[in-house]
Amino acid sequence: MLILLGCVCAMAYTSCTNKNTHLKGTIDGVKDSQIFATSDGERQHVDTIKVKDGKFTYDVTFTEPTPLFLILKETGENILVFAEGGNITVDGKLGDFKNAKVSGSKSHEEFASYVKSVEPLMQQGIALRQQGELAKSEEEVAKISQAFIALDSTETELMKSFVAAHPTSAVSSFLASQKLGNEEDLEKIKSFYSLLSGKALTTMYGQNLTLLYNKLKNLSVGAMAKDFTLPDANGKPIALSSFKGQYVLLDFWASWCKPCRGENPNVVAAYNAFKDKGFTVFGVSLDEKKEVWQEAVAADKLTWTQVSDLKGWQSVAAEMYGIQSIPTNYLIDKEGKIIGKNLRGEELIAKLKEVIK
Repeated sequence: MLILLGCVCAMAYTSCTNKNTHLKGTIDGVKDSQIFATSDGERQHVDTIKVKDGKFTYDVTFTEPTPLFLILKETGENILVFAEGGNITVDGKLGDFKNAKVSGSKSHEEFASYVKSVEPLMQQGIALRQQGELAKSEEEVAKISQAFIALDSTETELMKSFVAAHPTSAVSSFLASQKLGNEEDLEKIKSFYSLLSGKALTTMYGQNLTLLYNKLKNLSVGAMAKDFTLPDANGKPIALSSFKGQYVLLDFWASWCKPCRGENPNVVAAYNAFKDKGFTVFGVSLDEKKEVWQEAVAADKLTWTQVSDLKGWQSVAAEMYGIQSIPTNYLIDKEGKIIGKNLRGEELIAKLKEVIK
């Protein structure tokens, strides 16, 4: 829900210029202890910082303004600091380390201003979670869920306002990436991505957003479906393009996926209703064991072509189509163009009636 309610995964940005950061600080109430400093990107490891008489120093090199997660061993308290070239100070106290004063980093000032703007929402989110734990009826749970959705929508607008006001900031690409990391809606991604420019797009997060945006744009309705070849249960390689000239429902699923199994009867109904009118289904399983895959195919009466490389989420086709969740499907026309996505039940039937005359 709200991205700042959970632990923020600290990662580094990539560029072509190394910048040295000298971090120093004090922690009132702590004598001798340790701080764990975590980042990702080009470093991808955890550093241990010694705290002596409540003071510590840490020298590190990054290539861009970098979210650096500092975790106090004493209590597990933590703070996210945007590290960048130069001298940065962190002054806090035991029991309130998350509110430590950070100075010397322009990027951190920008990040702190955003955090301050959404602090009331974070507090509301915490309160809603507590209410959810005490909820005793489905009606209460539904009401709390709606409140969370409204809260998330408000935070999204605040984030967009921040990004629009700081289009070249590394903080903007970081926030946008955290918000959109698993998003599959091209328009939602575009609403953030279109606000970024300059250096924000050269960071690791900016580059990842560019890749995500371009991938989904190439898989949106109106784009040509990407071709691939996978083996069927007998090892025979079958290409998506071999179905050209038919309407094809490219269906990503797995035997272990309950929503997929629940949707299969609807796909069977659509297949039976239109299989003699130029329509077929091309199933791609994200299973890893052939036996359970084939048992599910038989049990659900999936009589169309099924393929799988038995690599689970690492399936070549799943990676090509950016599959983040299943079931996911694409309706492809006779020329190989995507004309629908994630069509379920009656919606699929209605679309097939519309295009198959």
